[in-house]
Amino acid sequence: MFRQRLQDETKGLSADSICTVSDEAFALLLIENSYDRWQDIYTTNGGMPKQRRGIRTKQLDSEIPPTYTHGGIKYTARETSQSKGWSDEGIKRYNELYALVSRDRLNHPNFMLKFKTKSQETIGAKTKKKERETVKAVHSLWVDDSASPILKLDDEDSSDESTTSSVE
Repeated sequence: MFRQRLQDETKGLSADSICTVSDEAFALLLIENSYDRWQDIYTTNGGMPKQRRGIRTKQLDSEIPPTYTHGGIKYTARETSQSKGWSDEGIKRYNELYALVSRDRLNHPNFMLKFKTKSQETIGAKTKKKERETVKAVHSLWVDDSASPILKLDDEDSSDESTTSSVE
């Protein structure tokens, strides 16, 4: 959806036509909410974990809970059950981020215009594939490049003793 908004030239070039203030603030909140948890998963698994495919792959998890949400998951045995959803601190942080994004957009009114213009240039541009050199193997199977074999084994010739050899 975001990529479509960037490519769509019929819509206005206002920042809200691409991403609203609340969209941006919520995206920032989501990153803050799980950042420590993602860092823990990254470090305990020795780098980027592989994508889960099927039931054979192990599920990667962390004992570090998200900062502002509770999904009913117990991260430690001592933890008591809390209500699911965003904590009051998370909602307060969202409101702070909303104010910061609003202020940032007032201070940099042309950022989204520049961002959209630059994105349209790079999204539409196809990267030119590097032309591959054709490499041919050296052989002596054919007389020339017409791919006609030197030896033709027909049913009639295969019975001829001069063309067949036996290993004794």
